[in-house]
Amino acid sequence: MFGALGRFAVRRRRLILLGALLFTVVAGVWGAGVFGRLGGGVGFDDPGSPSSHADRLLAGPLGRHTADVVVLYESDRLTVDDPAFAGPVRRALDALPRQDIVRLESYWSTGSPGFVSGDRHATYVTVQFRSPDDQERVRVLRGIRDRFEVEGPTVRFGGVTAMTDQVNSTIARDIGLAEAISVPILLIVLAVVFRSLLAAALPLAVGVVAALGTMAVLRLVTLVADVSTFAIQVVTVLGLGLAIDYALLAVTRFREELGRGASVAAAVERTTATAGRTIAFSGAVVALSFAGLAVFPSRFLLSMAYAGATTVVLAVLTALTVLPALLAALGRRAGQSGLGRRAGERSSAGAWARAGSAAPGPAPPACAGIAWPTPSCGGPSRARSPSSRCSWRSACRSSG
Repeated sequence: MFGALGRFAVRRRRLILLGALLFTVVAGVWGAGVFGRLGGGVGFDDPGSPSSHADRLLAGPLGRHTADVVVLYESDRLTVDDPAFAGPVRRALDALPRQDIVRLESYWSTGSPGFVSGDRHATYVTVQFRSPDDQERVRVLRGIRDRFEVEGPTVRFGGVTAMTDQVNSTIARDIGLAEAISVPILLIVLAVVFRSLLAAALPLAVGVVAALGTMAVLRLVTLVADVSTFAIQVVTVLGLGLAIDYALLAVTRFREELGRGASVAAAVERTTATAGRTIAFSGAVVALSFAGLAVFPSRFLLSMAYAGATTVVLAVLTALTVLPALLAALGRRAGQSGLGRRAGERSSAGAWARAGSAAPGPAPPACAGIAWPTPSCGGPSRARSPSSRCSWRSACRSSG
């Protein structure tokens, strides 16, 4: 089956590469919107737990009563009693559009001293939005955020909705920065490993397709379920890691086949038949491992299952279709080394070769060298385990 897939990739390489390019562009445009739909507070509660059930009951007959946003006004010179402090803040609050706001409470609307700090230089305002949806509340906050700004006092935002907005924005910015730093470094490292700049670009191509495709799938998932912001970090790290792993297997085998005198088409077919089987098995194991997280009720773990399993599946599909098509299109250029070694040529003097040659040696020294750190790593946990077991038994007795 994998050999037939390799032959198909050789015959239809232009069609595959064109489809992959179109998919990447569409997925990138569509998937970029996922950052605005992720839930920063999603993940650490169990929807089936008694506390969640109690929250739903209270939100039903009594209505939802919570502060989605907390706005803090603070001044070093002025107090809440000074007109220069109170006047701008009260005017800003009175001018807020109320169609999306259910409740807005402040010191001036309630008269409660609990809204004012002890030195009376700071006060806060609580805002509850009408929508029960996290991302809808984020959208409303973004639309009126500037209306809270005033001359004089410093304005800060808190609450779950403000936190979700800040987490989404921060992660989107940090991922862009991380990729801008890591991709050039990865390209240099891959150029050293593959001994070719052209071959070094292949894992990055696989990683980009898998990552952008996963973001598009996650955006689709957000239409029907909550997805945690932290799922995006799994996409970027796992996508690049698997892409490098799978491309290293495929390119190395492709070069070996070329070194044995095989044609490009035959080398791609044999690479897909051998390395492709390894990639598929490896991906199936990793994807099933991530899918196992879906049995837990935590929405955070569900988000990890969505992101991890989708990233692995797309990385495998890309490595089994797009990567062979790229190898067929590049031909012997992908097998050539621009750094001093011909395709398929092996070195018997390298450090990895020496390590592999030493592996079949005497087993006891090798096993001892690997096993000796294990007791020291497990020592702290063993030292704490008796008290942990006692605490667990005590908790069980008290709960029973």
